[in-house]
Amino acid sequence: MQHYKNYRIYTTAVSANGVWQGRGIVLDPQANARKELQRIETVSDLLFLTKEEAEDFASKLCKAWIDRSAPRSTM
Repeated sequence: MQHYKNYRIYTTAVSANGVWQGRGIVLDPQANARKELQRIETVSDLLFLTKEEAEDFASKLCKAWIDRSAPRSTM
């Protein structure tokens, strides 16, 4: 589990035929229980040779989603 801008991110990778596909979930920072805000999967033609690469890319996608979707604070 990772934390980014107060959000929790869970990433994993799924293997098929020796290559990996990344998956990630962004969890609601306000919910006490695990409430999904967004589920992200890499497209099927974007595959990685290692589990770590797939998880890292899924993490980057989740962080990009947070950057675009998180409410902006006003000062």
